[in-house]
Amino acid sequence: MLRTLGRNGFVERSIAARRHKTLLVRGQYTHLALRPTTAAFTHSRLLATTTPQIKSDPSASKSTAPIPPEPNVSIPRKPKVDLKPAPVKPIIAKTTLPEPVPTSQAVPNLRIDKSKLQPSDESADQPSTAASSTTSSPTIAGSVEEARHDIKKAEEQGVLAPPPADAGRVRRLLHHAKELLKFYWNGLVMINTHRRQVAEIKLRVKEGGEPISRAEYRFMRTHKQDLLKLIPFMVVVLLMEELIPLIAIYVPGMLPSTTVLPSQRKRIEEKAMEKQATFGARRAAFARIVQAGKTRGNEPMVDLQSLRALGSDCTEAVCGVLRLATWGPAPILLYRIDRHLSHIAKDDELLAKDDMGMLDDAGIGKALDERGIIATNYSNKQGRKQLEAWLMDVSSGSNDANQVARRIFAVARANA
Repeated sequence: MLRTLGRNGFVERSIAARRHKTLLVRGQYTHLALRPTTAAFTHSRLLATTTPQIKSDPSASKSTAPIPPEPNVSIPRKPKVDLKPAPVKPIIAKTTLPEPVPTSQAVPNLRIDKSKLQPSDESADQPSTAASSTTSSPTIAGSVEEARHDIKKAEEQGVLAPPPADAGRVRRLLHHAKELLKFYWNGLVMINTHRRQVAEIKLRVKEGGEPISRAEYRFMRTHKQDLLKLIPFMVVVLLMEELIPLIAIYVPGMLPSTTVLPSQRKRIEEKAMEKQATFGARRAAFARIVQAGKTRGNEPMVDLQSLRALGSDCTEAVCGVLRLATWGPAPILLYRIDRHLSHIAKDDELLAKDDMGMLDDAGIGKALDERGIIATNYSNKQGRKQLEAWLMDVSSGSNDANQVARRIFAVARANA
């Protein structure tokens, strides 16, 4: 467009120049010749420049009122299209947090009613995984607290000497370590004393003296178990004496019987009762053992191989109700059952010879627990009857090779 306008202006200037030249030739005045040139040049500039035309609104000129402002109308925008969508973020609901309690309103020494924390009757029947895991595997802080409680109880009972009243923390720890070392050393000396006593009993029997009684037989068996635990225990005492209270919590079977504090012995017995009650609740496994024993003939029994063929659940149930360890493969579990019931067979023989009237309530309960009979709900009279029934069942038959098989069946029948 600009090129067109420039070309038109050039044409107009050329025409004006020709007219000017013609006028000069004709002899006109110079000032007259310049007027048309100037007018022509001005006319060409007007033609080369286009001025915008403004249209006037007649209605606007008539009215003098101001124009009202346009209303604030928001024009909706088009939604943004994302060609690469990002992952959708989850919508988090806004929650109202509780206001912090001022320090002045805090209640010191808050006491919790433990009766409200006990499970109800409806929830008692349901298995609690968290409670069982907490009971089976205590935390380190809880174990340390139990160890302190055991030491405190031993000091109250006179087993350990209490520290001085004005002793500091370091002095108190050193005092406890010293007293525990003395207690464990006395336990080792007691094992040596028991060794001499066992040697005297064996010498008496060898020379034809009085036969071994049931109490002496159980004493000799306990001493034999202590000798097997002596070397590992001495290594722990020499290297890590402070860990022995924790060993009494996690691995109580590692300690000899002469190195166990009274409160530790009570806790070990309580855990053994809980374990026995847990495995005694497996009625279906014991019912299968009883059913397998009744098909053997006139004398019901279940040998070790038959017990293994019934499955691992039956083998573990028998080990658990006899208070034996339940870890390990099947051959190790069967070996524990065989060794324990062989001891029970010898104990039954001595118990039948001795007068059962000499046993007190604790002795009857201990005898029933060792035979896998849960005696928590038995009175003294019922416990004696149950023990007599056991002796009658296992004493039938003249073949001593089946003494373990008869007792496996008796254990299963008592818990089926």
